[in-house]
Amino acid sequence: MNKIELKKLLAEESGLTQADAGRFLDALTVVVISALSDGGDVNLLGIGKLHTKYVAEKVGRNPKTGESIRIPGHNAPKFKPARSLMDAI
Repeated sequence: MNKIELKKLLAEESGLTQADAGRFLDALTVVVISALSDGGDVNLLGIGKLHTKYVAEKVGRNPKTGESIRIPGHNAPKFKPARSLMDAI
């Protein structure tokens, strides 16, 4: 499902216009990115939890040249699905 399909279904389910549903999705994206970049978690009831996890520095390999490279540590977004989502799938 892409953003246009999601916006259309959200509008149908909630009674919003497609324009309002699009603005809601844009605002939700901004809020989630802001919360995660500040180190917080986002709990979506019935869907799951978005959080960040630190991935340690490691040594990788450039597939083109075969040269070893250092991949610096970074925070990566993670998702843990809710039990209700897992049961529905």
